[in-house]
Amino acid sequence: MLIWFTEHKLETAFGEFTPGRRVAYPFYSEWLSFALVEVNGGTDVNISHRCGADAAIHVAQSWGFLKANLKVWIEHGIDLRERIMMPGSKCAVARCNAGSVTK
Repeated sequence: MLIWFTEHKLETAFGEFTPGRRVAYPFYSEWLSFALVEVNGGTDVNISHRCGADAAIHVAQSWGFLKANLKVWIEHGIDLRERIMMPGSKCAVARCNAGSVTK
């Protein structure tokens, strides 16, 4: 279940799940996928968000913040979602309570 800071909820189910490698799921009429790829002793996180042309700008702006937040959280343990609202939005950035990330 995805929960926004404003407590809006979206129940969804994994369309694809390979432990430690890949997860993908529907997000409203869109499709999200995350893949972990080992590269030179580290891990690349590949994110794909398929959406309609009308949502492309919003999606690109949102992921810019979300990727930066993930980097800061992994490297420093700081979750910027608790401090920032998305520009032009009444809702804060989404958080997921379905699992956890191991640093």
